[in-house]
Amino acid sequence: MESAFSVKANRPFTALEFEGLSSVSQLEIRNSFICMGCGEVAWFRSATKPNAKVNRGAHFNSHHLGECNYKTSYSLIDDFGDTSLHSETPIPLVTDYIVNLDQTSSGTLADLSLVPLPENGFLVSPNGGAIGVGKGAAYETNASRTLRQILSYLKRFPEFRQSDKTVQLYSEAGHIKVNGQVRSLAVNFDNVAPYMDDGNYRIFWGLIVDAANEYTDGGLWLNASDSRQGLSIKVFRDVKDKFLDSFKISDLEDLKGAYVLVAGQVHYTAARNKPIVYCSSPNFITVQKYRERSA
Repeated sequence: MESAFSVKANRPFTALEFEGLSSVSQLEIRNSFICMGCGEVAWFRSATKPNAKVNRGAHFNSHHLGECNYKTSYSLIDDFGDTSLHSETPIPLVTDYIVNLDQTSSGTLADLSLVPLPENGFLVSPNGGAIGVGKGAAYETNASRTLRQILSYLKRFPEFRQSDKTVQLYSEAGHIKVNGQVRSLAVNFDNVAPYMDDGNYRIFWGLIVDAANEYTDGGLWLNASDSRQGLSIKVFRDVKDKFLDSFKISDLEDLKGAYVLVAGQVHYTAARNKPIVYCSSPNFITVQKYRERSA
């Protein structure tokens, strides 16, 4: 998109206009953009460097609603090859999700075996799902894949958000952190509320529009849109590199427009009343990256 509307500044900006602002001015409004056609969250992408393999001018992106006139062609990667928002068959509510991270060895996690989803009928036992059965498998291919499957269902199927399927997540020390039904645990970033600052673990999921290093302590911020609830995820410095490596993030620009699911506690800051979810383990977060493509 050539232009987007800043809710904070209460006016539209062209991409070139925003790119020409000082870094301080950009910081004030960079997470406040929405599409002027459908009102969905938007984010800014800077122009590529002169020696880049692909030339791209400064522009805005959005996951547009319906047949928005401002619609941009895009795809989500790391999403099992299916980004459809509709299903020809009943939603596959056949599996309870049990993610046991207790079995660790030299940084690897338990081998989590996914029960295959049937093509139709879904007449299988609800028991099983992703259960820790051994050691030695790589991080991205087991624990995160299970969380990524949950994120995929939450994103694509509104029915799944009201599911009574159980999600259980155990820490590396074997302590249960998350235990409950999807409908009571899964919270979209847009729906986070102060009453959730109660010390309980939940599954928070949604779209982030910005990622930035925290230079004071070496951590990483993943920021949802200020045009909604303004939730941020703080990835602590001691797990930041493993998080970036696990999802093959070489440039923080790669995280703009990504869907993220994180298990944790939300806290509201006293100064700004801002919701923050702290991520102290790369095992409890997963990412579906956004990638542009030509129409």
